[in-house]
Amino acid sequence: MTNTHVEPQRRKPPGLIETLSLAFGAVARRMWLLLLPLGLDVLLWRGPLISPEPLFRQAATLFAVPPELANQQAELAAQMETFQEALLEMGRQFNILSLLVVRTLGMPSLLADAPSLAGPHVVRVVVAGGGMALTVSLAVGLLGLFLTCLWLMLLGRTAWQTLSPDEQGAQRPLMVGATRTAVRLLLLLLVLVGALVALMLPASAMLALVTVMSPGVGVALSSLLSLVFLWIGLWVGLHLYFVVEAMVLYDDGVVQAVTNSFRVVRRYFWSSLGLILLVVLIGQGFHFIWLRVARTLPGLVLAIAGNAFLGTGLTLAAFLFYQERFQRLAVPPPLHVMLEEK
Repeated sequence: MTNTHVEPQRRKPPGLIETLSLAFGAVARRMWLLLLPLGLDVLLWRGPLISPEPLFRQAATLFAVPPELANQQAELAAQMETFQEALLEMGRQFNILSLLVVRTLGMPSLLADAPSLAGPHVVRVVVAGGGMALTVSLAVGLLGLFLTCLWLMLLGRTAWQTLSPDEQGAQRPLMVGATRTAVRLLLLLLVLVGALVALMLPASAMLALVTVMSPGVGVALSSLLSLVFLWIGLWVGLHLYFVVEAMVLYDDGVVQAVTNSFRVVRRYFWSSLGLILLVVLIGQGFHFIWLRVARTLPGLVLAIAGNAFLGTGLTLAAFLFYQERFQRLAVPPPLHVMLEEK
């Protein structure tokens, strides 16, 4: 009897260029996938500026240097004053509506990355009070997370239709899936923040103790700890890169999504690293191109549309990459194929 699962294992996985080509082709046939990214950019461009300036003013007061200390530490006082001015300027320019764009989840937005392109806003609303500004920012951020998850569900459905049109994963309810994914991502964020605090607190206490005893050793230890935490951050970020894809495509919970993302990256480490680097290089490279194109009004419209298409294609490529390789892990290949791959 012929094993129907053997044949797909005999060919190599699609290369990175092939995956990107497949993703951009799928987006070109479904231009409605660009509606949400385009709508968010138009909102940031022509919509109101909702400013949390009072919140930034309150934050700036935390870095004020007492007058008696300023006389003794003039250099420190000057640095803190510069930092305060930067915070105040950020408060005047920051638009709470930009929190609707969750860039870390792949949502493309030219105006969120380059808010100066929007020019002066006709309507400017200042949210009074730091507490109110924080509440509004949190509400807008949660709405942005839900909208982004809804968009990711559409990309997940597109990935299923592209690679496995007969599978049931393409038929999952969008609203339920988006809500579930958003909740799981919030839980994952809480876990990561908790782990970071658990690592940073003892490390900071140890560093402070060593610095008091020997400032020179403290400086060296600080540099070493920075490198260690940087390496840990890069390693964790790489292995968690496909967590969102696992949640969206297969409805995985937090633990299962993290496990499956680790499995795919570990099994296809170099191709996973290549995809991530390629996505970053293409995104950053075209960002400078869009900034040059957007110097005129027609150019800005073209840059917004081009950035939405490019970002959507790159995010979909990650879905296709993960889905194809996770399916290979789910079905063990024949022994001779495993030997050839090694």
